[in-house]
Amino acid sequence: MATVNLIIDLGSSYTTIFKSGEGIVLHEPTLCLLSGDVVESSKIIAYGIDAKKMVGNLPEGHHLLYPIQEGAVAYRKAAMALVTHFLKKVVDRNDYFVKPKISAFVNVPCGCQQEERELIQNLFHNCGVMEVYELDSPIFAYYGSTTATENSGSQLVVDIGGGLTNIALMSEAGIDVGYSFGIGGHAIDKGIIEGLESSANVKVGILTAEQIKCEIGSLYENENNYTVVFGKNFLTGNPRSATISSKYIRSMLEYYYGKIADLIVNILKDFSDETLASIFKNGIIVTGGGAKITGLEWFLKQRLECPIIIPELPDFAATRGGAILLADPLRLNQLLKIM
Repeated sequence: MATVNLIIDLGSSYTTIFKSGEGIVLHEPTLCLLSGDVVESSKIIAYGIDAKKMVGNLPEGHHLLYPIQEGAVAYRKAAMALVTHFLKKVVDRNDYFVKPKISAFVNVPCGCQQEERELIQNLFHNCGVMEVYELDSPIFAYYGSTTATENSGSQLVVDIGGGLTNIALMSEAGIDVGYSFGIGGHAIDKGIIEGLESSANVKVGILTAEQIKCEIGSLYENENNYTVVFGKNFLTGNPRSATISSKYIRSMLEYYYGKIADLIVNILKDFSDETLASIFKNGIIVTGGGAKITGLEWFLKQRLECPIIIPELPDFAATRGGAILLADPLRLNQLLKIM
């Protein structure tokens, strides 16, 4: 029986899948389009990128749903349908004479409780995955950084996802200590929505807020790009447009990234002098979709007074790290035993 090995980064915002022998074969929003307002009784009519394409043109009574929230399965039925859809896209049963065995290595948040791990296990088993292995997401992110194998000693990894920020102290043995916090890209998007409602009198959806953040979001003080957004008048509900500048949303970005910086500072206070010396020598690795924001390296350097390392394509660091570990089965097995 053929075996298909997959690395699955099941994020609150995006799902990325690496397939052994082929590379990254899927990167789509972890998103469903429902035919009604009640999740349990609504039919799913679009998944992933197809669901996102409907933004701005939603049929009346339909709504978008993120079934994974803050790194956990929030809507089991929708999550199972979405994962099944993704797996069918990357593993075509017709390519195999005998139905293949699928093994999936899935990242989970730091400190993920046994009940949540079992929920992930059951989710993938019910989607046709025969073997499910879980690793805390900073492990994948750490090995997906080019500096992971270059430095000795401790190194701090900050993985900023859509629903969570995972912070872990890494060593050659794996995670020495790890934390998860409910601050991520979705919280930043909601902050932009609230800011636009209160100060610009325009109401936009969460995907429009994400688009604003990606297009003009910057933590640099002198950055001042512009974009035009379309939404509704917050008071009357009438359609309206507004011109938004990067300077305008900078305070919203500063607030959330400032919170992340404060979390890092508080965590560093608990480490020994020797550990701190190693971290400041090797630098802090920052990964995840939230690490793509312009000016983040500069911003964190100012706040932490420590070298900041943001790898190329930080939103793919976890998937890249999983692929590296998949090619090193001895190391992968050692980490799985630690978990």
